[in-house]
Amino acid sequence: MQYSTLLASLAFAAASVIADTHYNAICVDYVDGGIIYNAAATEAACNDYLLRNQGQTGLDYWETCGDCKMTTVNDVPFCNSAAGVLGGNEIEAYCKANGAQGVQT
Repeated sequence: MQYSTLLASLAFAAASVIADTHYNAICVDYVDGGIIYNAAATEAACNDYLLRNQGQTGLDYWETCGDCKMTTVNDVPFCNSAAGVLGGNEIEAYCKANGAQGVQT
């Protein structure tokens, strides 16, 4: 009996998703071994993520970013989520869809 409970618990834990979430992100390109900031892709990706799944309920917290906004610190604009719900895979997909090669979080 204890083993079946343990196995059920392990199966549930294995099926659970742990999100890789962040507070900030910029879209980047890789040139000659370096990382180049892609401002246009960053702004577009941030806006796309803000609009993603708006008004839907029952979604995992990283699937929406209702507080995503462009923020500038030290003359560097970046996508910011004060709640820290920028999903790493999601923002990377938006960066790539908007012409960047990757993301830095």
